[in-house]
Amino acid sequence: KALIQAKSIQAEGGLSDAKQKQDAFNVLLHAADVSNATRKLPIALYWSRQVLLEFWAQGDHERSLGLEVSPLCDRASGMASVPQGQIGFIGFIVRPLYQQLGLLLPEILQAVEQLKKTEAYWQQKKEENANFLESFAILAQ
Repeated sequence: KALIQAKSIQAEGGLSDAKQKQDAFNVLLHAADVSNATRKLPIALYWSRQVLLEFWAQGDHERSLGLEVSPLCDRASGMASVPQGQIGFIGFIVRPLYQQLGLLLPEILQAVEQLKKTEAYWQQKKEENANFLESFAILAQ
């Protein structure tokens, strides 16, 4: 939804009424929420790991209650596919949103440049078939 709002704001040429301003605020709030991948690699990795651990703890709890495990919250399948999951998140959520925002706020394109480095890291880990521990080993150094 945020990406659609960002495109709409850009197409309409700015923020001329209260609804457009609210839409812009919503888009910026969403961009902040998914911004970890746009940060320098150690920070991006730290927060990616934290989010994954939180998701998997939720899935563990759901399983213990006999509930169906929510999407992205299954520890076993998630630990085996961390790089692919991060590449998908960047490619389908973060990059399109930040590229669109860059049309409104060119300064955001700096974040897109860092995002490319983060995506390259994950691509390398995917090629290495890295698991969860291998993906985040740089944080232990």
